[in-house]
Parts: sequence; C-alpha cells; structure tokens
Amino acid sequence: LELFEADLLVEGSFDNAFKGCSGVFHTASPFFFSGVTDPDNQMLKPAVEGTLSVMRSVCRTKSVKRVIVTSSLAAVIVGNYSADHTFTENDWSDPDLQRSAKMWYLLSKNLAERSLWDFYNQLSDRYIDSSSNFNVLNPF
Repeated sequence: LELFEADLLVEGSFDNAFKGCSGVFHTASPFFFSGVTDPDNQMLKPAVEGTLSVMRSVCRTKSVKRVIVTSSLAAVIVGNYSADHTFTENDWSDPDLQRSAKMWYLLSKNLAERSLWDFYNQLSDRYIDSSSNFNVLNPF
C-alpha cells in the first residue's frame, strides 16, 4: 500500500497517485453535520471541482482503464420521487429545491454528478475506447 497526498481543489494533485494504476475509485465528497456557513465554498465547489480534477488526472494517466464514481440517490430522487416511478439516466434531483431547502450535501452530489457526465460526454475518443470502462454508482 502506498499513500499519496492529494487535494480535491489542487489541479494535478492526483497525477502521481494514479501513475501505473488501471482503475480509479472516486468516493470523496465534503460532508458536514453542522457549521456550514458558506455552502458554495465548503461543499459545492469542492464536490464539483474535485470530481472534475480527478477526471482530468484520469485523462492524463494512460494506464487508467476503469473509473468508478460513487454518487448518491440524492442526485436523482429529490423532487422526482413517487412509488411507481422508474428512474432512468434522464432523472435528476431538482437543484433549486435542494438549494432552497439547504440540502447542501444532496445538492453537492447532484451538481458533482451532473458536471461529471457533462465532462464525460465532451471527451474525445482519445480518452474513451473499447477497453475503457466508466461507471457511476448511486447507492441506496
């Protein structure tokens, strides 16, 4: 086991940690039980920019062939839930509702996953080939 120091908000800080790796699990997201006074800088920016920083490091690391990102049900269920609803990749939580209800962690997961998919969908074939595998898990 080798440990590396990295910071979600420092671009490139994951590059050395990913060298030689074939897979990356991105599970980090800021979480506070209380004391959130600046949600944009304490939770939302680190979740979104941190996820994108990890993905940019993945793109710079040719050995990485699989990426797994843990998201949350929070990214899809808030404002969409009914007992008979079947969720698809087109379902997203209502960010305005999450913001107005001060659901900062839930909003951070929602915005981070949305930005992740936007990033992924803009990647060229140079980064995505038949040997690559990308998964987002939304655990219950």
